[in-house]
Amino acid sequence: MTPRGARAPGALRKRLARDGPFAPVVDPAGAAIMTLESLVRIGVRPSRVSHLPPRAKERVG
Repeated sequence: MTPRGARAPGALRKRLARDGPFAPVVDPAGAAIMTLESLVRIGVRPSRVSHLPPRAKERVG
């Protein structure tokens, strides 16, 4: 990586002039699904201490 204000090497400068800058684009929905699948695959579960089940409610009717 070149410091700000420094000139890029000749080959890089020519490639950027020819092709433009490259910026990878990540699909957010696909990335989220893959992350969730990975967490399920390795067995990550929510904490039972910090996420307690809701209290029982009185049912009327």
